[in-house]
Amino acid sequence: MNRGIAALSDALATRPRAESGLVRAERPRPLVYRLVQPLSNRTPGMARALVGRSGRRNGAYNQPMRSEPICRVADIRAIETRMAGQPLMDRAGLSAATLARDMLADRRARVLVLAGPGNNGGDAFVVARHLASWFFDVVVCALDGAARMPADAAAARAAWRERGGAIVSDWRGDRDFGLIVDGLFGIGLARAIDQMRARWIAQANDSRIPILALDVPSGLDAETGVAQAPTIRARATATFIALKPGLLTLDGPDYCGAISVHGLDAADSDMPATCIRGLTARWASSAAATGWSVRRCWRRAPRSIWAPAKCS
Repeated sequence: MNRGIAALSDALATRPRAESGLVRAERPRPLVYRLVQPLSNRTPGMARALVGRSGRRNGAYNQPMRSEPICRVADIRAIETRMAGQPLMDRAGLSAATLARDMLADRRARVLVLAGPGNNGGDAFVVARHLASWFFDVVVCALDGAARMPADAAAARAAWRERGGAIVSDWRGDRDFGLIVDGLFGIGLARAIDQMRARWIAQANDSRIPILALDVPSGLDAETGVAQAPTIRARATATFIALKPGLLTLDGPDYCGAISVHGLDAADSDMPATCIRGLTARWASSAAATGWSVRRCWRRAPRSIWAPAKCS
């Protein structure tokens, strides 16, 4: 298990309640972490460890991985600002497309890409373009709204069109796919999901087709781990730059599947001081630096689990 996260978990278990601000329920739900390396980075032995008796990859726990920082949404936005001018969307799309290709190794070579209206949708169009260049049959489903997309996302959509890629405006539940790529909503989701896209999410979950989520599963709050109805249940999540708190807490572990972190060439100097560093995270120092701490709470309680805390 990631040593930094283990340190935080140990601190949560041993720190006195009055001192740490820890909220304990009578029977707290244990926190479970699904953190694994990208499939393309695994050794053959690691790959075999992810295959169950049925021959399917099973998103195993506790696989070896690098220590990764954990950043809140505001920190991610600050990093993106510092890296302005770098092709972050192209890097994210290529990283996720490589992971998608690995997931399709023993499955039907046909992919459904669900693309949303923001930068997450732009990442999805880049994924679609790379998969098509590798001779996969790719179907992109997106609502019309290119004029309202961010500049980079609109450019990614245009690049998909220029290479001859088609875009369908609805998905009626066809299950003739080996993989679904979820690029509907990312860390910027701050509203209820519209009826059309909510239906797509429900159909994807009901299809039993493996789903690769980009950055965070659509519908999951990247800050708190609260999953709205509906939320994508992913087989794997390719998250970018750093881990987000919501991937690791509350509903997050139930919806993310196997998490792989793709740094997009972000340097240590690009990371704000408020990001928790895996190798050096300690309860007192992390809480004092950030002003917030992890609180374990009932799964059914829709409260924030990343909240301000007073630490001595």
